Amino acid sequence: MRIGRNKRFHKPDARARRPRVFISHRHKDAGQVSFFRSQRKRTCLDYTDYSIKKPYRILWILSAKYRIRNSDACLVAIGPTTHRSKSVKKEVTIAKRYKKPIIGIKLRSGVKIPDFVSKNGRIVKWNCKNLQKIFDGYRKKRGD
Repeated sequence: MRIGRNKRFHKPDARARRPRVFISHRHKDAGQVSFFRSQRKRTCLDYTDYSIKKPYRILWILSAKYRIRNSDACLVAIGPTTHRSKSVKKEVTIAKRYKKPIIGIKLRSGVKIPDFVSKNGRIVKWNCKNLQKIFDGYRKKRGD
C-alpha cells in the first residue's frame, strides 16, 4: 500500500491561479502596506502575497531571492523614505536579475520616486482595477 496523497483526488489549490506578487517596502511604511494588503478583501484585487512578513530575519536575503524568483511581479511601495532604503534597493536589484516586472506605487502624494525604481520599472496609480489588470497580464505570461 502506498502512503501519501492520492493524485487522482487531489484538488488544485485555488491560490495557484492567482498572480504572485512580492511587495517590497520600507519597514516604516508597514501601516500603509498592511492597508494595501487589506484591499484584497474589500476590492477586486486578487493576488497571492509572496512578500516577507517578518522583517530582519536571519538570512532575509535568501528568503527574498526565493520569493522574488517564484513571483510574477515585484511591487514597490514608495513612501517618503524609500529612496534611502538599502533593503528595498537590494530587492529591486534581485527582481531585475530574475527579469521580474517592477511596479511602483506611491503610498502618499508628493513622495520622491527612487532612481532604482524609475529606471528599472514603471510607476502606476494606486487603483485596484488598474493593478489587477497588470497582475493578470503577468500571470498569463507565466502560463497559468
